[in-house]
Amino acid sequence: MSAKAARNRVEAAVKAWASDLRHKHGVERVGTAILNAGVYGDGRVELDTLTTDAMLSVFKTNAVGPLLCIRYLREAGLIGGKQGRNNPSLVAAVSSKMGSVADNTSGGTYAYRASKSALNVAIRSVSIDLAPEGVKAVLLHPGYVR
Repeated sequence: MSAKAARNRVEAAVKAWASDLRHKHGVERVGTAILNAGVYGDGRVELDTLTTDAMLSVFKTNAVGPLLCIRYLREAGLIGGKQGRNNPSLVAAVSSKMGSVADNTSGGTYAYRASKSALNVAIRSVSIDLAPEGVKAVLLHPGYVR
């Protein structure tokens, strides 16, 4: 399967999930969505072992995955839209302190750090873009996870 076909399959699965919430399970609105996507990748991706595939694999799950969920929840009418002002939603993405640029004092772990930093920036943009539609988007840092 080509990389493009795999991407399309993942997007189709996320879109079907959101649609199924509405049409198969009768969900009319999502009040709170906790998007807990997180992979560390194949060990610590360091400068000397960094590859495009290692970076993109982690980035797709940690940064792109939550955004696809938001997109398709919105497209299914489960968050935001015209109804959102009267029926707000909270979208919380689980991030990590390791995504902080200012707090990076130990370096390394490139794939994970970059993906969580990208998630932080993206959710900030979502919080601005969807605020008029009644969507509050926040980041959560649960602490060290093993």
